[in-house]
Amino acid sequence: MNRSAPPLGGYLLLALFFVGLFGLQWLYYAIFISNGVRTQGVIVNTHVVDCGKGKSDAVSVRFTDRGGQVHTGIEGGCPQPLHGSPGDSVTIVYDPNNPSNIASPDDSQYLLRWTIFSGLIALLLLPFWIRKRMRKPKHLEAWSLSGFKEPPLFHD
Repeated sequence: MNRSAPPLGGYLLLALFFVGLFGLQWLYYAIFISNGVRTQGVIVNTHVVDCGKGKSDAVSVRFTDRGGQVHTGIEGGCPQPLHGSPGDSVTIVYDPNNPSNIASPDDSQYLLRWTIFSGLIALLLLPFWIRKRMRKPKHLEAWSLSGFKEPPLFHD
């Protein structure tokens, strides 16, 4: 059984896919954090979340919105958990239209790091892919050495 490595173009497409995936998630969180309201909250409970390959912590945070109403939202989870124990004070950002939707202000920085890392991988692979695409195929090299201007055209 002869296995060959995936082509260089496949790795490049995979890296570009992750640039897009992490970039869109980063953009979503950046917009959410810039349009949200930053406030202090208190962790009231911790939860264990199954992330597929492992478990992570999520926390329930109680906070007061601008109108003076008390809300509870769940933050953390698989990408980047919000660390703390019940009673700890944490900074959160909430959506004024849906106060139970909260996020940590650090979530966008985590995604930005992965976006940049994926982009650097893509930039490292790109010159090798371009160089590979610019090379002449092996079966055409013999024709260029033989003195003929073009390879013969085969017709049906």
